[in-house]
Amino acid sequence: MANGKTTTDFPFLQHSRSVAHVNNAKVMFIMRGAPGSGKSSLSKKLKEVYKKAVSCSADDYYMQNGVYVFDPLQHKTAHLYCHDLAARACDNQRHILIIDNTNIRQWEMRYYLDLAREHNYDVVLVEPKTPWRHNIDELARRNKHKVPREVIQRKLDTFEEMVPLYYGWFLNARDSQTLLQLGRYYLTECLRKFPELNRLIRKDRSEGVVDLFPGHDKLHCTAKFCDRGKVMNSLQYSRRDVIRDSCGKAFHLDIIGFMVTPQTLGARVKLNKAMLSLYDNDDEMTDEIVGALGAMSLKDSAGAQDKRSRKGKHSAKDQALFCPTYGCGSRAHITLGCAPGVRASQTGFDQMEIIECEQQAIRDPTLAKTVKNETAYFRYYGNGRSAIYLDKSVQYSTLFTGFY
Repeated sequence: MANGKTTTDFPFLQHSRSVAHVNNAKVMFIMRGAPGSGKSSLSKKLKEVYKKAVSCSADDYYMQNGVYVFDPLQHKTAHLYCHDLAARACDNQRHILIIDNTNIRQWEMRYYLDLAREHNYDVVLVEPKTPWRHNIDELARRNKHKVPREVIQRKLDTFEEMVPLYYGWFLNARDSQTLLQLGRYYLTECLRKFPELNRLIRKDRSEGVVDLFPGHDKLHCTAKFCDRGKVMNSLQYSRRDVIRDSCGKAFHLDIIGFMVTPQTLGARVKLNKAMLSLYDNDDEMTDEIVGALGAMSLKDSAGAQDKRSRKGKHSAKDQALFCPTYGCGSRAHITLGCAPGVRASQTGFDQMEIIECEQQAIRDPTLAKTVKNETAYFRYYGNGRSAIYLDKSVQYSTLFTGFY
């Protein structure tokens, strides 16, 4: 036991929903740790759980007729051999890879991380939880390849923490395409129902919806943007037990609607309590957003469009429907596409603007034009701000991990 946890207490080994998700996704497990720390045992357990996984290890290069024959002069060649194994596995669309090397420093992992990004693999970094993983005496005694004590000590001294570009919940490729198609369907409906929005977005262009908002093959909902440790408190966030224990764990993610602006197409996410414990983004309205909303003159733009809009206050039911998220977690979203030249981060700002529009429309319902179809309510708040509220949320399986 280590800190009350077994050495195999990882969600991707013990949690049935997580195992099922990994089996239906593309995942690269990258082992990290000093010789003797328990990486090989973990790698063996991974191969027991994921029988079709491809294991890539520089140690395999030194195996001769079942005997490990280490040659320090072949160190570089052994790692190039491991690179080639991993590249061929990716090219052959093998769904699960295990990179079983020490991976002490960041540059040692860079080849595999670039490979994962190129081939759309989710990356899970795996460090053993053995109680002796930092004990030089035990590591020297336990490592099966008789690595010298001074070499092990050097690896312990030079171990580098890895903070990703961001943490998030990642959909697999199939579900990403399904959600993209759903979002584009509602975008098409939205443009058809609100001619002013259509004019603002198309600007006399004749492109299809795919070209209006080019999307990504792999979708995710960001939990924390870290910029590889440059963002304040991102290192502390990555060290939290709940974050480390959740990496490689599957979560059900609820899509409650969509949002459309001239800049972005996004899916709105409702986070449950467990997901909120991992979420750490700024959901407060900035002065810039509030100022922009003040300049939008919502009442002049949207209220004048539909003189038949219902006067007076919304009912409690309407408030729950048209203000589905507010406060912590309200910014949670999935970027489905951006107009050319627009960065994906804009989707979060657009969503915050729409949330403020929702609050204004609760106070004055004439600020929004509302249309219903068989599966959703469509609302136009003016100035290119529109939201779609689904009658029933759509749920997808996701994997929580970092993007490196």
